[in-house]
Amino acid sequence: MSSPEEPTREQATAEQATAEQAELSEGPVAPGEPGVPTAEELTVPTAEELARIALPATVRRAPRYRAFIVAGAVLGLVLALVVVLAGLTRDGSGTDAGTGIVLAFVGGVLALVGAAVGAVLAVVVDRRSRG
Repeated sequence: MSSPEEPTREQATAEQATAEQAELSEGPVAPGEPGVPTAEELTVPTAEELARIALPATVRRAPRYRAFIVAGAVLGLVLALVVVLAGLTRDGSGTDAGTGIVLAFVGGVLALVGAAVGAVLAVVVDRRSRG
C-alpha cells in the first residue's frame, strides 16, 4: 500500500487532468508573461555548437512505386489505342468483334504489362539509389 503522503495513481491522474484544464481555460499567453520566454531570452546556436551536436546524415532518393506503376499502365493503354487504331482496316475485314471490345481487351492486357514493367523499373531505380 502507499503511504498517506503519496497520492495514488488515480489521484495523480485526476490532478494532472485538472491542471491541464486550468491551463487550457487561461487562453493564449503573450510574451512577457511568466513562463513564456521573450525574444531576448531565446538564443540561436552558434556554428560551433551546431557542428558539435549535429549528426551526419545521408539523403536517399527513393522512387515512388505507385507513380511508376500508374505511368506504366497509362503508357500501356496509350500503346493499346495506337495498336488497335492502326490495326483497323477501312473495309471492315479485320475482325467480327467490335472496336470497343478489341480496345478493351488489348488495353487491359497492355495496361497490365505496362504496370509490371513500371514496377520492375521502380525496383531497378530503387536498387541503384541504395548504391
